[in-house]
Amino acid sequence: MATREYIDITKGPDRPTLFDAYETQFDGPRAMHPTFAGMFNADLEDGSKRGAEAVTFDAEIVTCNHADNSGSHIAVTAIARGGRFDGRAMTFVYDTKARTACVEVVSR
Repeated sequence: MATREYIDITKGPDRPTLFDAYETQFDGPRAMHPTFAGMFNADLEDGSKRGAEAVTFDAEIVTCNHADNSGSHIAVTAIARGGRFDGRAMTFVYDTKARTACVEVVSR
Protein backbone atom coordinates (compact mmCIF):
# COMPACT_ATOMS: atom_id res chain seq x y z
CA MET A 1 0.00 0.00 0.00
CA ALA A 2 1.29 3.45 -0.87
CA THR A 3 1.85 5.99 1.89
CA ARG A 4 2.33 8.94 -0.46
CA GLU A 5 1.28 9.35 -4.08
CA TYR A 6 2.35 12.35 -6.13
CA ILE A 7 2.75 13.66 -9.66
CA ASP A 8 5.83 15.57 -10.78
CA ILE A 9 4.32 17.81 -13.45
CA THR A 10 6.80 18.30 -16.28
CA LYS A 11 4.54 19.97 -18.86
CA GLY A 12 1.52 22.21 -18.52
CA PRO A 13 -0.13 25.37 -19.79
CA ASP A 14 1.41 28.82 -19.97
CA ARG A 15 0.29 31.59 -17.61
CA PRO A 16 -2.36 33.19 -19.91
CA THR A 17 -3.95 29.79 -20.64
CA LEU A 18 -4.10 28.97 -16.92
CA PHE A 19 -5.90 32.23 -16.10
CA ASP A 20 -8.20 31.89 -19.14
CA ALA A 21 -9.20 28.43 -17.90
CA TYR A 22 -10.01 29.91 -14.49
CA GLU A 23 -12.07 32.73 -16.01
CA THR A 24 -14.11 30.41 -18.26
CA GLN A 25 -14.81 27.68 -15.68
CA PHE A 26 -18.55 28.49 -15.53
CA ASP A 27 -19.04 29.14 -19.24
CA GLY A 28 -20.42 25.67 -20.02
CA PRO A 29 -19.27 24.62 -23.50
CA ARG A 30 -16.66 27.42 -23.57
CA ALA A 31 -14.99 26.20 -20.36
CA MET A 32 -11.33 25.37 -20.85
CA HIS A 33 -9.59 22.42 -19.15
CA PRO A 34 -5.82 22.71 -19.69
CA THR A 35 -3.76 19.54 -19.95
CA PHE A 36 -0.95 18.65 -17.54
CA ALA A 37 1.58 15.86 -18.08
CA GLY A 38 4.10 14.33 -15.72
CA MET A 39 5.30 11.30 -13.83
CA PHE A 40 3.16 9.56 -11.19
CA ASN A 41 5.18 8.17 -8.27
CA ALA A 42 4.40 6.42 -5.01
CA ASP A 43 6.34 5.94 -1.77
CA LEU A 44 5.49 2.56 -0.25
CA GLU A 45 5.13 1.61 3.42
CA ASP A 46 8.35 -0.44 3.39
CA GLY A 47 10.37 2.64 2.32
CA SER A 48 10.68 1.61 -1.31
CA LYS A 49 9.25 3.46 -4.28
CA ARG A 50 6.94 2.23 -6.98
CA GLY A 51 8.27 2.84 -10.47
CA ALA A 52 7.35 6.10 -12.15
CA GLU A 53 4.49 6.04 -14.63
CA ALA A 54 3.78 8.70 -17.27
CA VAL A 55 0.36 10.35 -16.80
CA THR A 56 -1.66 13.04 -18.53
CA PHE A 57 -4.82 14.68 -17.21
CA ASP A 58 -7.06 17.65 -17.95
CA ALA A 59 -7.83 19.98 -15.06
CA GLU A 60 -10.84 22.09 -14.19
CA ILE A 61 -9.26 25.15 -12.56
CA VAL A 62 -11.22 26.05 -9.40
CA THR A 63 -8.95 28.72 -7.92
CA CYS A 64 -5.92 30.48 -9.29
CA ASN A 65 -3.92 32.99 -7.18
CA HIS A 66 -0.43 34.44 -7.11
CA ALA A 67 1.67 32.45 -4.63
CA ASP A 68 4.36 35.11 -4.27
CA ASN A 69 5.42 38.39 -5.84
CA SER A 70 7.29 36.75 -8.73
CA GLY A 71 4.24 36.60 -11.00
CA SER A 72 5.28 33.15 -12.19
CA HIS A 73 4.33 31.01 -9.15
CA ILE A 74 0.59 30.40 -9.13
CA ALA A 75 -1.33 28.61 -6.35
CA VAL A 76 -3.81 26.36 -8.15
CA THR A 77 -6.72 24.28 -6.92
CA ALA A 78 -8.06 22.00 -9.63
CA ILE A 79 -10.23 18.96 -10.21
CA ALA A 80 -8.77 16.35 -12.52
CA ARG A 81 -10.96 15.44 -15.48
CA GLY A 82 -10.36 12.13 -17.21
CA GLY A 83 -7.79 9.41 -16.70
CA ARG A 84 -6.91 7.66 -13.46
CA PHE A 85 -7.34 10.82 -11.34
CA ASP A 86 -10.83 11.76 -12.60
CA GLY A 87 -12.73 13.72 -9.97
CA ARG A 88 -9.82 14.11 -7.56
CA ALA A 89 -9.11 17.56 -6.14
CA MET A 90 -5.52 18.76 -6.30
CA THR A 91 -3.79 21.82 -4.83
CA PHE A 92 -0.32 22.84 -5.95
CA VAL A 93 1.98 25.76 -6.68
CA TYR A 94 2.60 25.85 -10.43
CA ASP A 95 5.66 27.54 -11.94
CA THR A 96 4.36 29.11 -15.16
CA LYS A 97 7.88 29.81 -16.50
CA ALA A 98 9.27 26.30 -16.04
CA ARG A 99 5.76 24.77 -16.32
CA THR A 100 6.46 22.42 -13.42
CA ALA A 101 4.94 21.50 -10.04
CA CYS A 102 4.71 18.65 -7.56
CA VAL A 103 1.14 17.57 -6.86
CA GLU A 104 0.26 15.46 -3.81
CA VAL A 105 -2.55 13.08 -4.85
CA VAL A 106 -5.33 12.91 -2.27
CA SER A 107 -7.26 9.68 -1.83
CA ARG A 108 -10.93 9.76 -2.75
